[in-house]
Amino acid sequence: MVKKMKFKKYFKTALLLFFSTLIFFGLSYFYLSSSLERNKKQTEKNEEHISYYEDIENCGIKVSLPGEINLLIYLDFTKEISYIIYIDNNMGDYFGYSEDYKITFDYQTLSLFIDRFGGIDMPADYEMQRYTGVQICDMLQQDKSKEFIYDLLDAQFKKISQIGISNEDFVFLIKNTSTNLTVPVCFYWPEHMQNMFSNATFVNWEF
Repeated sequence: MVKKMKFKKYFKTALLLFFSTLIFFGLSYFYLSSSLERNKKQTEKNEEHISYYEDIENCGIKVSLPGEINLLIYLDFTKEISYIIYIDNNMGDYFGYSEDYKITFDYQTLSLFIDRFGGIDMPADYEMQRYTGVQICDMLQQDKSKEFIYDLLDAQFKKISQIGISNEDFVFLIKNTSTNLTVPVCFYWPEHMQNMFSNATFVNWEF
């Protein structure tokens, strides 16, 4: 009789423990599931406010080359077209294109930047010849004519249209030139550069 009573007591205790454990894990699962769902909704809500590359704003970059050579490169991300404007001293505006950023090169940085693309191909003696950055800078010191600058830019832009510009190239420019460009500003630019410079339009380059 005593053994039977002890058995019933242990059975009730075990049963109580079993249901307590079941309730505990049930509530824990419900709480965890609810927390995960709330976190998922919060994450989706936050992602709605992230600015992706589709929101890149069109902008103009004033590029100053050694020898007081200035031009404006206007990047139209909407149409993926780049407009290149030659700036002379008498220009009052840039044909309505804005100047939002500036990049100023010296000869050394220009030379290194050209070499990052493996040099550029330019016409010489009725055929195309590849020039290094040092060679281009030597030529630029001797010839600052509008026609030579056009050939130089056209050759560089064709190279960009073939291989693009990487984030590392922009970091190089930011670190080695005098500029107000920042990495966050141009972070999503590289994926547009090939198309942008395949459609390079020279606005006022009559010789």
